[in-house]
Amino acid sequence: MQNLVNKKIEEYIGEDKDLLEYKSQLDPSSIERAFNGQSQFPERHAAQAVVDYCNALRTFKISLHELIKSTSESAPSKAFNCSVEEIVEIEFEEFQRKLKRYFDEYISAESKCISWHVTGPARFPVAKAEKANKNSRDKLNQYADYPQRALKAIAKKLFPDGDGSVVKMSSDNPVEQLRIKISEAETMHGYMKIANRLVPAAYKASENGELTDNSAAVLENKMLERGIPQNLLKTFLEPNPIVNTWGRFSLANSNANIRRLKQRLVEAERVEESRNSNSLEGELENGIKHGVIDGRIGIWLGGRPPKEVTQRLRKFSFKFSPTRNNAWVRAHTVNAEAVFKRDVVPFLEQLDPQTFD
Repeated sequence: MQNLVNKKIEEYIGEDKDLLEYKSQLDPSSIERAFNGQSQFPERHAAQAVVDYCNALRTFKISLHELIKSTSESAPSKAFNCSVEEIVEIEFEEFQRKLKRYFDEYISAESKCISWHVTGPARFPVAKAEKANKNSRDKLNQYADYPQRALKAIAKKLFPDGDGSVVKMSSDNPVEQLRIKISEAETMHGYMKIANRLVPAAYKASENGELTDNSAAVLENKMLERGIPQNLLKTFLEPNPIVNTWGRFSLANSNANIRRLKQRLVEAERVEESRNSNSLEGELENGIKHGVIDGRIGIWLGGRPPKEVTQRLRKFSFKFSPTRNNAWVRAHTVNAEAVFKRDVVPFLEQLDPQTFD
């Protein structure tokens, strides 16, 4: 005979195969018992908890697939040895394991919650109940927030250089990436100049400020003949430049962007030259080592320094990275290198690593 909680779950998810598969990982009866102390209808709470868990898994898998697929197409230097689907399955399996752990911790916390509506008001342990409720809320927040945190962590792990929209100096090849960005920006600038000549003229030549099918076709052919790709035609044809501001095709803005990229290229070339020359690699007389790791300036203190030392390093914008052999790291930029040589090295030379834990 089917119990109430399973009937409720079936009402919610019906014949959805994905949700039914995820539901098989859980024991609805034990989840129902966790709500016995705080509700006269524990099966409703249990069914909702199961359905929310299943939906969280499905939503995450869809989001993960979209993230990896879209980012792998635009990421500057990331190639995988397997398909997107295989990567999704690997990462999803790990996510599923951890989400189940967070869910179990949340249900365990719920099992300690009680309500006087169920137990009766006599000798009700108010302080104990409040403590249990707070712990339950904390566990629920950890469980609910984990999917978003997991997505960010996976993106950072798979694509350490980002999605290509912003060039990071800490990436493996910032010079190459910036040269590509500059080439793309200059090409787009040329398209803007062509569109700014042809499109406003076509609208002004029209009778009522709108293009007919014939005049639009003529304009499109002119733009194609001058090298503007088919997929950009719609971008340049809208909006009507007479009625609306033509600001998004402003050549001044485009020139400013190209100048900014070229300035960043100069900085990237200096950073890359510094890395290739190993000018930041070394060891101080007191045994503290420094160098470049993963596009970051790294400091290896050789022990756990006191609080005043870590506070000073954080003021220099360094962060502790246990995954980089317990290094203190900061993104390698021209400014970061200057600060390191001018301020950080003299500070490190004054330290005595033998006093570290």
